[in-house]
Amino acid sequence: MTEFDDILKRLRDEAGDPVPTEADRRAARARLDAAVTAERGHTRRARALRWFAAAAAVVAVVAGSLWVLGLGRIPAVASLEEIARAAREAGPLDVPDGAFLYVRAEETSLAVRPGSEFGLDVDWLPYLLPTITETWTGPAGRFVQIRTTVGTPRFFHPAAEAAYRAADGGDADRVGQTTTERFTDVAGPYDDITWSTDAETLLAQIDAVTGSEDQQRPARERRLDVVLDLLRDPLTEPELRGALIETLGLLGPDEVTPQPEGSTTLTFLTAGERSVRIQITITTDGWPIGERHTLLVDDTELGIPAGTVIDESHREPPQLADRLPEP
Repeated sequence: MTEFDDILKRLRDEAGDPVPTEADRRAARARLDAAVTAERGHTRRARALRWFAAAAAVVAVVAGSLWVLGLGRIPAVASLEEIARAAREAGPLDVPDGAFLYVRAEETSLAVRPGSEFGLDVDWLPYLLPTITETWTGPAGRFVQIRTTVGTPRFFHPAAEAAYRAADGGDADRVGQTTTERFTDVAGPYDDITWSTDAETLLAQIDAVTGSEDQQRPARERRLDVVLDLLRDPLTEPELRGALIETLGLLGPDEVTPQPEGSTTLTFLTAGERSVRIQITITTDGWPIGERHTLLVDDTELGIPAGTVIDESHREPPQLADRLPEP
């Protein structure tokens, strides 16, 4: 028995081996056709991986058909379906000429620099660096202005903080400073990909793009990176935003927790050299307003204890701005 046959057997065992109707067959065929069409639109790099993506898409089609025929829905996935539906119905953000989409984000991220820069007899000096980032995006994303304010870093050991200050480490990090940058003809890393708005096909596309890269990181974490990159983009179309929310459900969140204000927090536990709990909070219409990455085990290489939040952000939903601030 091949691995593919084994997958089919396990799915049939769980679903009770239902008999598909003609409509079910047509739906499955339509998904397969969509996968093939999406593959044709990939970049050259993705085309080199098309056999991998096509196989993933076929398995997803079979799983999707059995899901429809009686396998049932996990409650967490059902709640994400409601958010996906709301994201699709929200409609695109209309940005008139001369106006901009404004997003404000407060972030604290792990920074790591060589210990030798600070006269320390250690390989690396880790610390947490807070920033406030404000972004103004013009229509179609052809113009972007980014204003960044860097806060005071936080250290894990007093000796590291003393060495950082003695070496004027804050100068390189621009601590206490606000800088403004403007970019025109902005192209994102995935602009040459026409993403599918079918969640199963979309996941196969993501795997085709990331499957040969950064193999040391868990696959689910790599997939989450792409999904979140696309969700954070204020210009992501409603249909794609809905599919991205459904894709989060396909990735199997370990917890789905409704929040009092109406948002929802998804928790993903990753394994590997650095086990991390990733928590993502999204609004009722699919905008990511919060992220938190927490170490689950000690990072002995960097000397960071378990339970440390190494990456955290709070992001406001996009708002229309009728003018740019002075740079």
